[in-house]
Amino acid sequence: MFVQPTSPALRSLHELVRARMLGGLFRVRLLMTPGIAVVASLFMFLDPAPWRVALILSTVVGVTILALVESRVATRIGDRRVNANVAATASAQLIVIFGSGGIASPLLPAAVLVVIGIAIFTPRSFSLGFLVLVQIPVIWIFAIVHASNLLPGIVLPIFHGLYSDSGTPGLGPYFAAAIYTVVLLAGSKLGAFFRDAVDEMVSRYVLDQERTLNAYAEQSRTLTALSAEIAHELKNPLASVKGLAALVRKDVEGTTAERVDVLRREVDRMQGILGEFLDYSRPLIPLQAEEVDVTALAREVAALHEGMAQQRDVTITVSPAGALGHRADPRKLRSVLINLVQNAIEASPPRAHVEIEIERRPNGGLGVRVIDHGEGVDPEIAEKLFTVGATTKTQGNGLGLAVARGLARQHGGELELRARPSGGTMAELLLPREPKATLGVAA
Repeated sequence: MFVQPTSPALRSLHELVRARMLGGLFRVRLLMTPGIAVVASLFMFLDPAPWRVALILSTVVGVTILALVESRVATRIGDRRVNANVAATASAQLIVIFGSGGIASPLLPAAVLVVIGIAIFTPRSFSLGFLVLVQIPVIWIFAIVHASNLLPGIVLPIFHGLYSDSGTPGLGPYFAAAIYTVVLLAGSKLGAFFRDAVDEMVSRYVLDQERTLNAYAEQSRTLTALSAEIAHELKNPLASVKGLAALVRKDVEGTTAERVDVLRREVDRMQGILGEFLDYSRPLIPLQAEEVDVTALAREVAALHEGMAQQRDVTITVSPAGALGHRADPRKLRSVLINLVQNAIEASPPRAHVEIEIERRPNGGLGVRVIDHGEGVDPEIAEKLFTVGATTKTQGNGLGLAVARGLARQHGGELELRARPSGGTMAELLLPREPKATLGVAA
């Protein structure tokens, strides 16, 4: 016997599968409603006794309304409402069976399908209880009514020759009730077996997926730790190479000096890549939030990139001119701005300008926009550029924007890239009124 799992994730998946199946069943039943109405009309035409017409007509109307409601909410209802809806449907079926002949009704075999459905879509305790306390007793009540002739007109006239040839049914109804009892019990067992089989397949699939993901996660943690260790070990030799190159540069001229300058620039680039990798691979340290003049910080970052901007014939402007304070971690906010300004300068054509705009938002948060006038970012890949390794630069490493977004989200904010209608790209940093995170975990 399959045991229902206690894992919340597995329970949620089981409920999702069951809801999808239940929704499909309800939609099929809704499509069958016109056919049910036609069959009910046929029964009332064959024997228009007032009690039969009232009983069948009211039940069919009720079931139709229930089917319309269930088709809309089937995927959003919980166990209790599912149980209530299924019980109402099964009860309506028993009423229609009674109105169309009781134990002699041609619809009685359909009760087996309902029993299987109840066993599939409701908990075992409910399905078994409803079967033993309602469905089987009602079948025996049908047999008693038929055998004792308590309601002589219960059998439809068209079936008199099949179910009674002398007006005295004898033991036939009880025999039919016994057979249907066995069939209903078997149907309930079949439905429960089907439900357990589906649940077990789902559970095994999820468990296999979890084991695979755990294995990948463990491998990823090992590789990350190893890569971070290698990157850390490379920093010191690179610093030594850079220092030696600086000493050699003092004693050489001409072509050799140019080659040493290239060497120093490449060492700087490698150090930058290692620094970004270490920033991404190590856990983010907790925020050290304080009141920061964001305008002054932006001007500091602009001044830091003045040399890079001059080389590319690009100007940098910061607005507004006045101080604009906000609570944030200044070191991490500075790191984000450095990354965005460098990207903007590299994307700008000669004689262009990079704009850093800062504004207070209506909700008390802060917005910082870094705007360039380059070719602009393709909207289809803008979000992908925040993925590690994704870059549009020929010598990029695809870490800068990922780290910057991590720092923004650590504050409880967000970082987005958007193409501007007039050309260029706008990187927008959104910060909340107060930093939301204090433990240093990026979203």
